[in-house]
Amino acid sequence: MVKEWMKKADWTFTEQTGSGLEFAKENEVITIETRQYSRHYVIWDVPKEIVNKPQGNR
Repeated sequence: MVKEWMKKADWTFTEQTGSGLEFAKENEVITIETRQYSRHYVIWDVPKEIVNKPQGNR
């Protein structure tokens, strides 16, 4: 689900290293850490620079 969310924001998935998912956009590379919270929930640790950055028209 995080891959679809990032794709909508124009980020491209590049690789997975352990529980981290790496994405690239223009000259930026970020890693989103994931943690299994329970059987039905996963926590995404998204860098706040990405969350607060305007993403254009969504």
